[in-house]
Amino acid sequence: MNESKLLLLMCIALCSSFLGLLVFVEIEQWSQYKEYDDVPVIEIPSPPVDEPKVNIPYDTASLIASAVSAMTKSLVVTYYDYLGRDQADVRVYEQLDFNAFYKSRLVGGPVATHVENNSSSIPSSPYEVIVHTLTNQELLITEINTRSTVYELKRKIRDAKGVALRLQQLIFNGRKLLNDECLGSYDIKAGSIIYLEIHSQDDFETIKFINADFTNFERHIYFNKEFRSNGLTVMRDKVNKELCGWRKISLELPHAQNDSDIIDNLNEGQEVEIHDSKGKRKWKISYHGTENFHHHSIADDGYLASRKYRFNFDQGIYTTPDIKVASSYAKIFTHNGAKFQILFQNLVDSETLVESKIHNNKYWISPSENDVTLYGILIRKVDACRLLR
Repeated sequence: MNESKLLLLMCIALCSSFLGLLVFVEIEQWSQYKEYDDVPVIEIPSPPVDEPKVNIPYDTASLIASAVSAMTKSLVVTYYDYLGRDQADVRVYEQLDFNAFYKSRLVGGPVATHVENNSSSIPSSPYEVIVHTLTNQELLITEINTRSTVYELKRKIRDAKGVALRLQQLIFNGRKLLNDECLGSYDIKAGSIIYLEIHSQDDFETIKFINADFTNFERHIYFNKEFRSNGLTVMRDKVNKELCGWRKISLELPHAQNDSDIIDNLNEGQEVEIHDSKGKRKWKISYHGTENFHHHSIADDGYLASRKYRFNFDQGIYTTPDIKVASSYAKIFTHNGAKFQILFQNLVDSETLVESKIHNNKYWISPSENDVTLYGILIRKVDACRLLR
């Protein structure tokens, strides 16, 4: 009997020890898991989700890039193309200064004057000019005078910037400068701004990209046989019928943000007052294209229209208030296999403006590029108006 009790106690003790061991193991394992609970959780980011693309007809930014490429005869891409370029792409990318590009695409020329501009009689004291590239770089050129030739100016640019002479195209007041002409013949004075367009080299390519301003599609206004602006329908009047098919990209003017609605609804010849850095000025809407029509530029035809007038300035910028006239000089370019036209819409200072007319075609002459400001870009598909009729 005593042996049975002793055996039972031994079994209980053994079972208790085994149970205690089992509890100890479980506690140790639980403690290990507890330690992991104290470690901060590292969140693994999920793969990026593509943002929904806005369905914009014709992709305006690409259209503008194609147009500028055709005008400059060099590759220009959109801002998104620049951001999405291949990491292995070693080409140089530079942002296009669109205002400098616009200034270089004004069309200027001589005007009829009482006195011929004889540069040989002008004092030849040395002075400085500013050379502005299309990528917003400025170069100060010194020790030139009115008798210096354009070729001499190009040599100074080559020595300062390293740009070969054959790759330089200089533009002043809307005119391309010829190598053999002297600076005085273009009325280039001390402090004048001359625009430099650098042509692409055979063995080295610099690609320009247009900035993000042209991705803001809310500024677009569509011109058809009638169009809507701020909820108001502008009916088919004399002016707007000629805007058939044109698609306008309005550009922000810092000094005219509150006047955009008024400007967009101006009819031909109407003016608007805008406060800018020079105070209150009156402006009118005009247009110009950069191509030749029957071998004549808008400046050539404008000069013919202005011969019966006399001016107190020698050179001028030519535009027109008539978009139909401007359309004759519109640049044609190709985008995705389709042909388009491009025009510039300007604001011109009405106080310095000279108006002329020939064969019912109106031409306006402004004394300086400072009297002309870019306000919008007009693009349309070739024969768009015929398709709308």
